[in-house]
Amino acid sequence: MTTSESTRECVGFAELISSIANEKQDLCIEIRDRQGMPIGHLAPVTKSSTSDGQLVQKLTEWRNRSMKYFFTHYTATCERTQQWLESTVLTDPTRLLFVIHSKAGSAGAIGFKILPDRSVELGNLVRGERCGHYQLTFYAELALIDWIFQALPVDVIFGMSMGDNLMCSTLQRSLGFRRAQRIPLLKTEHGGELHFRFGEPGAESPDGLYAQKFELDRAEFFRRKSHWPWSSA
Repeated sequence: MTTSESTRECVGFAELISSIANEKQDLCIEIRDRQGMPIGHLAPVTKSSTSDGQLVQKLTEWRNRSMKYFFTHYTATCERTQQWLESTVLTDPTRLLFVIHSKAGSAGAIGFKILPDRSVELGNLVRGERCGHYQLTFYAELALIDWIFQALPVDVIFGMSMGDNLMCSTLQRSLGFRRAQRIPLLKTEHGGELHFRFGEPGAESPDGLYAQKFELDRAEFFRRKSHWPWSSA
């Protein structure tokens, strides 16, 4: 691919994400289980979401409950969550955040960010209320991965987790991700907040803390997708 072709693709997906975030284009990603039955949907967080006090409160509560799984530890507030949505999520044409909905209500969140090397980082995965299908989070991430590979010109999707986050590790491997780099974490404290910065892959962490990177490439995903009972792809 030439530089000009890559630039056109980048402009294209930036326009797509901006149009979704600014509510110029609707998006609803259906979540289906192994039998192909609808069990929920993914709804993007858009510009009007910042005025939804109930949603902002839920995102805040979910983030606080899942704090230990993030690379920055702080007690979230509704004001800080709203500011994050307005100044970080909705102003970035490479980023989207989704709320996971079961048929009974909102059940968590997940997002992604597109990087210049044609890869996508999944992140901000939090579980909310326990409602709906018992594997809703698994199928929600599966649905998002499918949409990303079909809608965006990316080759690899990856995720980063704390090395001791066994729940995340199990989830990612069940989705077809492979273990990639083990990255040392450098712990710092500032203003009462803990920050875990990434060190050089292969180096030792002075605090004995590590992040695990998981990767899933396009070819492997579609190979696995060909075995889905409801898939014609």
